[in-house]
Amino acid sequence: MFDAYAAARESAANLLRHAGIAEAHAEDVRACMAGYELSSALPRRLLLSPEACFAAVCAAEAEAPAALCNAPAFSNIALQGGHICFALTNAAYAALMRAVEESGALPALPEDTAPFLPYMIARMRMLARKAGADCPDDPAVRHALWLCFGIAEAGLGFAQCQARALRAAHALAALGRELPPRERAELFSRCGALGRCAARLLALALPGI
Repeated sequence: MFDAYAAARESAANLLRHAGIAEAHAEDVRACMAGYELSSALPRRLLLSPEACFAAVCAAEAEAPAALCNAPAFSNIALQGGHICFALTNAAYAALMRAVEESGALPALPEDTAPFLPYMIARMRMLARKAGADCPDDPAVRHALWLCFGIAEAGLGFAQCQARALRAAHALAALGRELPPRERAELFSRCGALGRCAARLLALALPGI
């Protein structure tokens, strides 16, 4: 299955290298969920000025915007606590969802949908019937998607994969919960791509997949 975290890390590392930090590699970029999907403490590790590196990264981005799966990668880049932080664009989310969809078939409906994870896979299969090929401009949707992408990160053990899938499934289950019924229905009507992507990723945590 396509590893969205690896692709996003490499995009950020490419930008760091473009900014003059030749030592930057994907492993120097961390996937996180606190307002920014990615962050790097590489300047501190290399004993460089975070402020100077941040300015260089912003200049590099302005000169040649970073791409992720052929989409504009970053909507915002910030310096927080010495870490250079990167927020993904909606276009990047849409491109990552398409990459996941193209990397594996939609899973079959689980035979027993009583357990929470199979139940959420069934819900995502139903959502997959809706329209929408892009990522809705909604922070909760992006958060749930980012958690889903983490299920396919390379090197995870099965227990880690299941833990990430359960966390993602709970975030998906909470989508639209606080919205009025009409607004919730309107949001879900644009979440077909989310359903197709999330079903594939959640299924990675089922035994025998």
